[in-house]
Amino acid sequence: LFIPDLRHLDHDMQESCFQEWVDTEKARRFVWEEPGLVRLHVHVLSDTLYRYTLSQHNSALDGWSITLVHTQLFETYNAILSGAHVDRPAVDNYLRHYMALERQSLASENDREFWKKAIDGATFTELPRCAPTATEEVHPVVIFHDVDISKRLSDRIIALSDKLGVPVKTLLMAAHLKVLSVIAASEYVMTGYEQSGRPEHEDATESIGLFLNTVPFGLHVGAGSWEQLIRQIYNAESQLLPHRRYPMAQMKQDMGIRDMLFETAFNYTHFYRLKELKALP
Repeated sequence: LFIPDLRHLDHDMQESCFQEWVDTEKARRFVWEEPGLVRLHVHVLSDTLYRYTLSQHNSALDGWSITLVHTQLFETYNAILSGAHVDRPAVDNYLRHYMALERQSLASENDREFWKKAIDGATFTELPRCAPTATEEVHPVVIFHDVDISKRLSDRIIALSDKLGVPVKTLLMAAHLKVLSVIAASEYVMTGYEQSGRPEHEDATESIGLFLNTVPFGLHVGAGSWEQLIRQIYNAESQLLPHRRYPMAQMKQDMGIRDMLFETAFNYTHFYRLKELKALP
C-alpha cells in the first residue's frame, strides 16, 4: 500500500505528478521473488479527496478477484469511518484447491485426449490485415475500445437468453463467432475462450487469486439460424466444461507445437458486485 500526499500541490501540479507516476508505474518491472505483484495506491489530493489506483501483474488476480478487492476495501473503509465493527468471515484458500484440480487435470488422460482431438487438424483463424505485416519486430499495443449498446438491445438479448434457456454469454459468443466467420471468410473458426476454474464451492466466489484458463474453441458456423448456432455453442461449451482446467500451455506441449492456436479471444464478464459500491457514501 502506497499513500503519496499531494495536498501541498495545486490542481495542475497534482495532475502532472499523477501522470508522471502512471508512466513510471507502467514501466516498472515486477520481481517474482519480491512482494508487490499487487499494489494499492492512494494519492491524497485534499482532506476530503483522494485518487485510488490498483496496479498488478496480470497473473496475480483475475477480474472477479479485482472486483472483490475493490468492494471489500471500500466496504471496510466506510465501515471504519462510520464507527461500525468490521467482521468479515474467513474464506478457505480456494487457490490451493484450484491448483490441486489443475494438477488432477494434468494427470487425466481423458482431458489430454479431449484437447488433442479439439486441436488436431484445426484451422488457424487469421484476421485480415489492413496493411502488409512489417518484417521488423513490432511490440503489441493494447487499445481499449468501448462500444455502448442501447437498453432496448440489452433487454432483447436477455429476453432471448431466457427464451432459449441459455446464458447471455452464449448469445454474445454466437455473435463473436459469426463475425469471425464473415471477416475471415471461413465456415470454421477458432477463438480463445476464457474459462473460470474456481472450485465449485458456495463461498469460492469470495476467494481472491487467479482462477482462469484460456482454451481453444473451434466451431463450424454454418448457414443455419441464430438459434441453431446458439444451441450448438451451448452444447460445445457443455462438453468442454469438465476439461476446462487443462492448461493451454500443456495442450501445445502435448501436440509439439509452439505456434499460436488463436489470435482472438472471448471473455464474458459481469462484475455485478461493483454495484454495491454505489450504495456507499
